[in-house]
Order: sequence, then C-alpha cells, then structure tokens
Amino acid sequence: MTTPKHLEVREELLAQLLARSTALWGKARTEELRQQIEQTTDALIQISHSLPGREEEPAFFW
Repeated sequence: MTTPKHLEVREELLAQLLARSTALWGKARTEELRQQIEQTTDALIQISHSLPGREEEPAFFW
C-alpha cells in the first residue's frame, strides 16, 4: 500500500534523478524527461484503476 512515507521517498528519488539529469544533459532535456515520467505515471495509474479485482486487492494499486 502506498503510504505518505512511500510518496515522500518516491518524490525524493525523482528529485535526485532530475537534478542528476540536469547536471548531465541540461534543463531542456530534463524537462522532457520529467514530462515523460509524468505521462507514463498517469497512464499506469489509469491502467491500474481499470483492472478487474481492484477492490479485492487495493494494496496492489497506486
């Protein structure tokens, strides 16, 4: 199950990756990557919400 701590850790990791990306590839490429990550995350959430049995196994989903 996703807890506030899990969300905090996930956000911290993302911030670290984006900072590293900025150092390596610049702000423009990092923004592209951030947008791709955001779009992919949204798509995965939509998919997970449409799976059958979601109510029986809520810990599996975001």
